[in-house]
Amino acid sequence: MKLGIVVNSKVALDEFLKKDLPIGMSWDVKVLIQKLNPELTSYEDLRMDLIKKYGEQKEGTDQIQVKIENLKVFFEELAVLQEKEIEVLLPEVKVSKLRKIEGFKMNTDDLLQLDWLIKE
Repeated sequence: MKLGIVVNSKVALDEFLKKDLPIGMSWDVKVLIQKLNPELTSYEDLRMDLIKKYGEQKEGTDQIQVKIENLKVFFEELAVLQEKEIEVLLPEVKVSKLRKIEGFKMNTDDLLQLDWLIKE
């Protein structure tokens, strides 16, 4: 699985974990997140390194912003990072099981972000 897929679905994954899931499914998803966290931390560290490399500190703040003239190369290097393959054993999360959970609701955008995790 590509690192970028996980990075782009982090918010949706966090929202999914907040749901009242059956204990077995909660366990599987929590273990998955714990295995993904080191990958996400490394990604964020490297992303910040790129921001520092191609950016400058905004005057009067602690924020660093990528310079306009460096945006192309910044996004090219970030794309290389997001294309990295990571190995992770995915739990079985089926739509049919989610439908059986009383009161389970999740917005469409989050479900689309988790299409790599939630299967038919």
